[in-house]
Amino acid sequence: MKTIKILLIFLLLVGCTTNNYKTDPIEKYRNKGIVVIGAINQSTYDDLVRVKTKDSIFYIRLTSYDRKNLKIGDTIK
Repeated sequence: MKTIKILLIFLLLVGCTTNNYKTDPIEKYRNKGIVVIGAINQSTYDDLVRVKTKDSIFYIRLTSYDRKNLKIGDTIK
């Protein structure tokens, strides 16, 4: 029983510390016709940005430095 409690605590600690989001450089998205349609989270390190192409809408995570000059409606060039 003690082993199970230790394992459970370990899994909770590991699960809480992992970051499932990868921050990409803005150069990865240039020249692909991606248009910014909204910002979800603006933190001090990286920002979750809602974007669209002609086929789909999705979220990308950019650094705050890359995100600071983008506005809604801008195309990432």
